[in-house]
Amino acid sequence: MKRILPLLLCVIHFSTFAQGKKIDIVFENVGFTQVLMHLEKEFDLKFSYNVQLVENKKITISGRKLDKNEVFRIIEQQVPIVFKKISKRYYIVKQKPITDFTISVSGYVKVKGSGESLPGAEVIERTKYIGTSTDTSGYFKLDNLHVWDTVQIRYLGFVTRLIPVKEFSENLLILMEEDVHSLGEVFVCEYLTSGIGRSENGSFSIKPKILGILPGLTEPDVFESLQMLPGIQSPNENASGLHIRGGSPDQNLILWDGIKVYHSGHLFGAISAINPYVTNEIQVLKSGVNARFGNCISGVIDLDSGKDIPQKVEGGFGFNMTHSDLFLKTPLANKKLGVVVSFRRSYNDILGTFTERSLTKKTFQDTRKMYNEDGSDNVPLTNDVSFYYTDFSIKTIAQLSSRDQLTFSNLTLQNKLNYKTNDTILDDSSKDYLKITNLGFHVTWQRKWSERFNHQLKLSSSKYDFDYNGGLRFEGEQYASTLKKNNIKDVNAELFSNYKISNEQNLFFGYQYGYYNTSFHIIANEYLYPENSYNISDETYDHIHSFFIEYQINKSEKFFFNGGVRLNHLNKRGELFLEPRLHAELTLSRDLRFKLSGDIKNQSISQIIEYDTSDFGLENQLWTLSDGDVYPFLRSKQISVGLIYNRNGWQFDIESYYKKVKGLTSLTRGFSNDYNNFSYGENAIYGLDFLVKKRIRNYRTWLSYSIAKSDFKFPDIKGENWFPGNFDIRHNLTIANTYRYQNFEFSLGWRFHTGKPYSKFELNQSGIESNQINNKKLSAYHRLDFSSTYEFSFSKSNQSKAKIGFSLLNIYNRKNVLNTSYFIIGNPDSSDEKLVENKTISLRFTPNFSFRYSF
Repeated sequence: MKRILPLLLCVIHFSTFAQGKKIDIVFENVGFTQVLMHLEKEFDLKFSYNVQLVENKKITISGRKLDKNEVFRIIEQQVPIVFKKISKRYYIVKQKPITDFTISVSGYVKVKGSGESLPGAEVIERTKYIGTSTDTSGYFKLDNLHVWDTVQIRYLGFVTRLIPVKEFSENLLILMEEDVHSLGEVFVCEYLTSGIGRSENGSFSIKPKILGILPGLTEPDVFESLQMLPGIQSPNENASGLHIRGGSPDQNLILWDGIKVYHSGHLFGAISAINPYVTNEIQVLKSGVNARFGNCISGVIDLDSGKDIPQKVEGGFGFNMTHSDLFLKTPLANKKLGVVVSFRRSYNDILGTFTERSLTKKTFQDTRKMYNEDGSDNVPLTNDVSFYYTDFSIKTIAQLSSRDQLTFSNLTLQNKLNYKTNDTILDDSSKDYLKITNLGFHVTWQRKWSERFNHQLKLSSSKYDFDYNGGLRFEGEQYASTLKKNNIKDVNAELFSNYKISNEQNLFFGYQYGYYNTSFHIIANEYLYPENSYNISDETYDHIHSFFIEYQINKSEKFFFNGGVRLNHLNKRGELFLEPRLHAELTLSRDLRFKLSGDIKNQSISQIIEYDTSDFGLENQLWTLSDGDVYPFLRSKQISVGLIYNRNGWQFDIESYYKKVKGLTSLTRGFSNDYNNFSYGENAIYGLDFLVKKRIRNYRTWLSYSIAKSDFKFPDIKGENWFPGNFDIRHNLTIANTYRYQNFEFSLGWRFHTGKPYSKFELNQSGIESNQINNKKLSAYHRLDFSSTYEFSFSKSNQSKAKIGFSLLNIYNRKNVLNTSYFIIGNPDSSDEKLVENKTISLRFTPNFSFRYSF
């Protein structure tokens, strides 16, 4: 008894101390189960509860010297539960009594101090995790809430607000305070304009739904928006022909919901082929690419249409001067199933507009033309052009259980052209048929095993078909014909896992399998010059097995590190490729941050470089799979280093880089009389990207500048000498301004870049030849663009909205030269051949108008 009594007194003392204990606690969006386990340990308590009651619930608590009752009250305001005391140590966690009484809340979200509205702020009810986003005036409304619910308002770069429903009044004014204490949040916030942000992992995030206006755009064109970022440009003025830090478009990995997109442009690149109104977010990586992304040596553009089931029916439709579209998002089966569908189609084959004619003129100017002996245009008496493009997507999201989700996505892109000319006087004619199709599907099963571990099992397939058939007749006699076919079939499977080591550390790992099959066939017949005829065909396939692992640690106020490695095994040749990846950021001071990234990447499927196209002019895309012999693997090494500075609304971002690419393949047409000859080379790129931006309330201005040097070396063409690459554009500058006034938005921007290289050709007895490759430079390119939009509602509830937009491209009608090519006219038998220089001209002055309705 003497031994037991002191022990009993210690237990009583400890229990009394625990019951009166006060703790410091900080939890940000932490699982309810983890919070309860922490409270059991800190207060020496035991909780009894139904697991289904607390799963998928998140808690946010931050406070000092809180006793258990104060903690209980904070939790009860965030989730519909109550703590019922059974004894001093035991509690039951029960469902809060539910009544039939629900209310609606509404409010305006604005910046504290300036009073500026915050469009696109995320407003979520924390119990059921349903919500909306604010409109252009910062207004939002949520229906069917209970009085114990809590509303969370979040916007990148601002302190998150939690407001209990019971504290709401009608149209409550909610002032958001800028987060000046967490550098991590500041660097994730608005990069150029609303909807464009930069993450600590070095990627850029674009959200079309809340994207602010950009120069020349009245709608959020997916790929045009990317060209506002330093280091990304389109030398040929195409929306989809993106060159990321000197890399060619085929070296980019473009994914839409996991489906690889091989042809990403409508109207042969003039318009993005991805519908922005069902694209939830676009992630862009220029360097330090995550190890889970493979088979590309340049940038990654990852487009996601959303992972959540729509909570209500919403949709919209609209049109501009080139196409019309519609989309619909709807929940089904008591919100356990969601469907998202979209469709776009051009109507230029039905109704012509000034905008369409301007785009068409620019696109088709290098296509088949008739020329007189003196080289002047001979306009055919009849010209029949039938062209249209479409894209269609559908996505289903099924919530199988609280831990399991299944999604299915399908994408269809198509461009089709029939082009005929006929001169009844000279009896000259041409026929061209071109069809490009990209089909794909993607299935994902996601399983959340615990708060720390989850995995995704993915299966996808993509199919690309290119079919061209053209012919040319002079004076009734067949002169030339060309047949080109290019096909890609790929099937990919992936197991991706994420283990959360702690709140600051994550481990990503997985396995990917890819099957690729490519084929092409080119038959060119020149009946007057049979020696120039050729026939090239090839078909190859391979199986690729890849393993990857990544470790990430994120201490926002101090540093961020993401390092990984990817191992690829090519089954056909038995080769192994090791690809290390790295991105790190370090806080040097409150306003200054240092960044470093590097990667080694390989690519097995790419396009052959054609220096000259002498046929119709749009059919020069030729994808092929590397075999390590005739078609080598593309291999790149890249390293970059930079600084980011943020203070008083000013933002500076500067980054230098070096990239080396090996394994380039060139079909040397124009440089050799042997049309079946392939040359192999490499590419070295040195560059610097710079951005400066200033925001003053509703006004934003920024300057984006890149300087780069891109050189080629093809020993079969120019020995061991380096020469300027095809897209060696040394200086690229963009200056943009945007301003919002109530429901109006305005934007004005100026683009400038130095001319790209081209080869000066000469005509001799052997035909067209050039002794100097890319020895000339085109004149500088520049243009001024303007755009404006006005948004209005049809009801006070803002449930249905409309937006009209107007834009002007190339306001001062600059005649920019994009490319220079050469061809021969005349009869070689009479020795009156002539060399004609053909210049590709940019888009001239082009207005556009758009209208959208959404509900």
